[in-house]
Amino acid sequence: MDAIWVVPLFVVAWIGMDYLFSLLSGWRTLAGTFRAGAKPPGPRVRWQVVRVGPIPETGVTNMIPTGQGLYLYAGPLYRSFRPPLLIPWRLISAAREVRELWWKRCEIAVAGVTAIRMSRRAYRTLEPFMATTDRLTSRLSRPA
Repeated sequence: MDAIWVVPLFVVAWIGMDYLFSLLSGWRTLAGTFRAGAKPPGPRVRWQVVRVGPIPETGVTNMIPTGQGLYLYAGPLYRSFRPPLLIPWRLISAAREVRELWWKRCEIAVAGVTAIRMSRRAYRTLEPFMATTDRLTSRLSRPA
C-alpha cells in the first residue's frame, strides 16, 4: 500500500468509528432532544467518565453539572458526531454502585436512553445538583 493512502484511510476510519460509537453509546439519540449550546459555568468534571452505554471511553466525555441539568461534551478529537448535551436532572437517576475489577464506579441512567459510568469522585461533584437521593448517594457523600 502506498504511504500516501495511510493518512486519508486513518482519518476515514477514525470518523467512521466515532460515528459508530456515538450511535452505540446513545449520544446521537440524546442529541435529538437535548442538544446544548456553549459551555455553561460550573465545576468541570474531566477524565472521570469511563463508559457511556456499552462504549468504554475514558477521557472522551466531560461533564459540567449546572442548575439546569448535566452538561455533557466530548473531547476535541471526538466531537464530529457528539454535539454538547444538556440533560435535565429530573431525567437522571441516582447512581448505583458498579464494580469494575478492583474499582468501585457509579452509574447513572440518563433519560431512559443510556447509562454513564464514572468515578465516585465525579459522582460526588454531581450529587448536590441531583434532586433524588438514596442510601447509595448518602454513602458516596462520606469522605473516602
